[in-house]
Amino acid sequence: MEYLNGQGVAVHRAPLSSPTGDLDGLEWAVLEAKDQREQRLAIWVDQAIAEAEKKSTASGKPVVPIVIAKRRMKPTRDAYAILPLWAITWILTGDLFDWYNSDGTE
Repeated sequence: MEYLNGQGVAVHRAPLSSPTGDLDGLEWAVLEAKDQREQRLAIWVDQAIAEAEKKSTASGKPVVPIVIAKRRMKPTRDAYAILPLWAITWILTGDLFDWYNSDGTE
């Protein structure tokens, strides 16, 4: 969280029961922050997808699920950002941000 805020990404810790992920503040994303000895990528990504679906249903807008996995013995800036291929495609093609910059209609 401190690293992201220091880079100009305004996020804050969400309540544990929040459907918006561990870090909140981005309308278009769910951020699941993990700092665990054993990396369980499939479980974490599935959790982020489920929370992104809840947030998307509530907002009526697409939401990208992102897992931020801290690497052991490395600074936070070297953490992994993990997301499904379909989600990175939304970002790389600009489709996600086109949707947010429009009125949301096709």
